[in-house]
Amino acid sequence: MISCITFIVSFTTKRIKISDKNIDSFVAKVKMWVYNNVQLESSRFPPPLYERGLSSKTPLLSFDQATIGYGKPLISSLSWDINEQDVWIVLGPNGAGKSTLSNVLLNEADLLQGEIRMRGQSIQHLSLLERVENVGIALQQTRPDLPFTVEEILAQSQGERAIDIADILSRFDLNAVKNHPITQLSGGQWQRVVLASIAVQNSPVWWLDEPFTWMDPGQHDRLVKLLYTEWSRHHRTLVIVAHDLTPFYGSALYDQAKVLMIKDGHVYYQGSLSEGLQHMEAVFDRSFERIAWNGRTVVV
Repeated sequence: MISCITFIVSFTTKRIKISDKNIDSFVAKVKMWVYNNVQLESSRFPPPLYERGLSSKTPLLSFDQATIGYGKPLISSLSWDINEQDVWIVLGPNGAGKSTLSNVLLNEADLLQGEIRMRGQSIQHLSLLERVENVGIALQQTRPDLPFTVEEILAQSQGERAIDIADILSRFDLNAVKNHPITQLSGGQWQRVVLASIAVQNSPVWWLDEPFTWMDPGQHDRLVKLLYTEWSRHHRTLVIVAHDLTPFYGSALYDQAKVLMIKDGHVYYQGSLSEGLQHMEAVFDRSFERIAWNGRTVVV
């Protein structure tokens, strides 16, 4: 039995696809045990869950009574699990601490108490590179003033990964601007370049901080459809930090989403989006009108 386990550890350093039909087989169960209990020598982390066709009880990202800030607390006692192929929308007014969540993952904010883990490992033991390989973060920021084309930016994001850049350009509708300097792109085009860079990086979790900035309503719709495709076909886990729900109305992502509502540095509500709508008035200190639209309840 020992030799069998050793063989599987060696074999599973390669990508594996396990179908729904054989997931209950003995071999599949052994492979799952190996992935969840044995540290592979080929990398610090095992391959992403969506590449293995396996499920895991370990969250991809978890906050355990985490208090976060910049010397003093801005968010207190946050407990939150983000699991494989979750869709989370983080809502809250300006100054609630939403961007602080992004910054602590990049080591630009302080973890004052508690713990944050990526695939069960404390982020305090991980380098910045190891963090972004597991959680691809698109911050709300001005594009860099650099003399690179779109294709060159994606090639730099690729590193040594065997990624089909041509496929990424097509998926993110960037072929028409692939040879354009990034300084000449519109806001919507630049946002798609940022997301394409995360796709090239192949991070299982996409953390998007205000991704609808600079976009008109038509671009909102196209971006939401793109994110739904990445979620459904490429099994991404999505965390979308936003001010409101408007871009999601009428989309398939709306039906899948859960919501984390933050106010005054504390979690006000965490759970299903449909039940979270009743808390919108309290979180944003204004009244909303609930209407039935396209088979859903929305607030305006």
